[in-house]
Amino acid sequence: MKAIRATYQEFWSSFLNRSTLLPSPAPIAAYQEGYAVTVDEKGKPKPPEFPYITYQVTRPAFGEFALATASIWNRDAQNPGNFKLVDDVLEQAEEKIPEGGLVLETGTDGGGMWILRSNPFIDCIGDPDDQAITRGIIRYIVKMYVM
Repeated sequence: MKAIRATYQEFWSSFLNRSTLLPSPAPIAAYQEGYAVTVDEKGKPKPPEFPYITYQVTRPAFGEFALATASIWNRDAQNPGNFKLVDDVLEQAEEKIPEGGLVLETGTDGGGMWILRSNPFIDCIGDPDDQAITRGIIRYIVKMYVM
């Protein structure tokens, strides 16, 4: 399971914040769902800095499939309801996960994961409690295989 968790981490950490003013786009931090917590200088838990991605880790049985989701979270206090960054990451998902799917090698016994688009594939929502937070949802199907 460690190799599968690392495969998910590598994939979801490959998304970029192409709106940054740095010389090149910055990677967006990605966290396994339920673990999007960092620590401050005193070692106390604190929420991650926006933007960030959360994703589910799932391993279906051989020959079976599992449905999973990932979310891109952003907060723009100056422009509430601004989906620009979220929309860009969702477009990156469309590029990285084409109609025919994507194969991610897991490094375990020649196996891998076939990542396919679910239906609906992508969606955008806001946060009713904080209009500055926007969220994009990516729904996908995971199938395991062995070569």
